[in-house]
Amino acid sequence: HKTSSMTSSKASIKSFKDLRIASLLPSTTDICIALGLQSNVVGITHECDFPLPDDSSKSSPFKHHFVICQAAIQNDPAATIAKKPLTLTVSHIDPSKATQAEIDLAVKTSLHDGLSLYNLNDDALSQAQPDIILTQSLCEVCAVAKDEVDDKVSCRLPPNQCQVLSLEPESLEEV
Repeated sequence: HKTSSMTSSKASIKSFKDLRIASLLPSTTDICIALGLQSNVVGITHECDFPLPDDSSKSSPFKHHFVICQAAIQNDPAATIAKKPLTLTVSHIDPSKATQAEIDLAVKTSLHDGLSLYNLNDDALSQAQPDIILTQSLCEVCAVAKDEVDDKVSCRLPPNQCQVLSLEPESLEEV
């Protein structure tokens, strides 16, 4: 069973609490939050919509969640600062402006032409400075192409800073 693959050189991480996570899948963002790693998430996709319990705008589709800084996790209300993770991905299709038929055609055309539906935002990736990037390589229409992630990491981040972890479950049990 192949559940994950690591690429890039191993990042040196001072401690787990200092880990800077970039999540290129809404599901991995949700997993990070469920594990209490909100303050570690420095980058998300344009599709992330995980609201915090005190968020009054839960009905807004495709909204970005906010994370609480490490101080909040340590119960220091005076140092609590809400911050928004950087949006690291860009979609070539705007579902709010396209019909289902137009979206279907755009997806089929992109696949036929070997083009990705999504790209990484170079500047946001450089700003986020992640230690680890969570992605996948099973589905060409679900996320930024894994090759692009690897290329951007090697071009935009210091050597040995970041690991790319590609989650590749092959069964429901592995999910």
